[in-house]
Amino acid sequence: MNGGANLVKRRGWSFLVPLAARAATVAWAASWAFFVIAVGTSDIRSGLRGTAPIMACFLGAFSALVLAVWKWPVAGGVLMLAAGIGAWFYFPNPWAQMMLALPAALIGLLTLAGVYAGRMPR
Repeated sequence: MNGGANLVKRRGWSFLVPLAARAATVAWAASWAFFVIAVGTSDIRSGLRGTAPIMACFLGAFSALVLAVWKWPVAGGVLMLAAGIGAWFYFPNPWAQMMLALPAALIGLLTLAGVYAGRMPR
């Protein structure tokens, strides 16, 4: 009859944890990528020679974090949590801490929760 309803009932809602962790990671990295590209291209007066390497480093780091969360959830979750904690201590303003550090830390915790629940491959 309704196999989907039985599947959700049997598994509970824990099957959404890996999906939410990966979607949040991709959304977080995409928003940062948009910001880096927007700032880098708006600073074109100083020349791309100065901004292109910085943009490449940031985009490479965000891509590496997404790859780590996707392929190696334990390492990716720990890296995201470490990035969030490091940013928390780097930014002294509470609003900056909530906007810049908290999402990374929560994504790291969500990824580790998915691994702990047994829904993400180790």
